[in-house]
Amino acid sequence: MKNTLIVLMAMAAFAVAPVATFASTYAYVAANGAVTTVTANSAAEALIVSNLADTSGVMLVSGDTLIMSGFVPISGGTYAYVDVNGNVSTVVASNPAQALTVSNLADTSGVMLIAH
Repeated sequence: MKNTLIVLMAMAAFAVAPVATFASTYAYVAANGAVTTVTANSAAEALIVSNLADTSGVMLVSGDTLIMSGFVPISGGTYAYVDVNGNVSTVVASNPAQALTVSNLADTSGVMLIAH
């Protein structure tokens, strides 16, 4: 009985243990115009860096993103960015690096995956 209780308690503790998070590296444009990176557990967490330029987003440059119940690398989709006129525009690209090559990208803009 004692062993069964210990096993049940261990199983219960494992069941409520927090799920491990996997940090990724995100690029962004700093207030001084330099492209900088930050390590964060999510894009939302990466967006809270103190020196983020007003018109910058963040871009996943290494690591994985959690979609539904599995890990998949980001590839392909529609990316949002701020254009030279200050408008939010979109581009379909194979990856974030390709999306950054759009001709009317504002100097202080990054790209953000909005549809995968």
